[in-house]
Amino acid sequence: MKQKFYLLFIVCFGAFLLNACKRSYTYNAPSEAFYISDQINALLPATKWRIYANSEGLYEDSLKASWIPDNKRGAQVVVVTLDSQEQLNTTTLFNEWKIGKNDMGLLIVLYYDTKEEFPELKYIDYEAGFMMMNYFPALQFSLLIDEYLEPEKSETNLMQFYFEVISYIYVNIYEYESFSYNLENYLDSMYDSYDYPSDKPQKASLPLWVLIIIYLLLPSLGIGIFVGYRKTVGGAGGKSLGYKFRR
Repeated sequence: MKQKFYLLFIVCFGAFLLNACKRSYTYNAPSEAFYISDQINALLPATKWRIYANSEGLYEDSLKASWIPDNKRGAQVVVVTLDSQEQLNTTTLFNEWKIGKNDMGLLIVLYYDTKEEFPELKYIDYEAGFMMMNYFPALQFSLLIDEYLEPEKSETNLMQFYFEVISYIYVNIYEYESFSYNLENYLDSMYDSYDYPSDKPQKASLPLWVLIIIYLLLPSLGIGIFVGYRKTVGGAGGKSLGYKFRR
């Protein structure tokens, strides 16, 4: 009887912790891929995979390079697609997703007209983190749009524009000698299928410290348990003060 009481207590306590640890979002939760969230299916798998892989690579490289000052590490570039009829506060989304370590985050929101047979890119939102805005000003972002994305907002142009954004961060912010990308390789494989984390919103999961408590308490009651733990890709704690513009 006593053991059943303790078991009931642990279950209730675990449910309380899970509910307390859940994060609420004004809009959607980040996708499982985090760096790309295309829930309206406006982009090809090849485009999404390259955004995911290159944004993740940038973040990891910025943490590893020995010459980068600690207070500039952790750039995260996140791309989100939305229907052009939808409206959101990009500052709210940025801060809830915590994009970029050391406030070195960059959020790009692409708005598509989904009423067409093939979604058409109508306009684009830019929002930079508190530190990123000093290194990647809105004017520079606008110049890249003029050079690589206008006047035809095709998916090929979008991919080249994204690569140039990443290149600017590598070269002009992190002082790499260069950043190479192969647009022809993208064109040759743009209709191929790719395996990458889902566009589905991330599910709430128990933090590691809660799982440790469960592992410690339940065995003491003679109860065996196995709880899987998978660390999801997510924001590095960044914030924005509302430095943004729309094109």
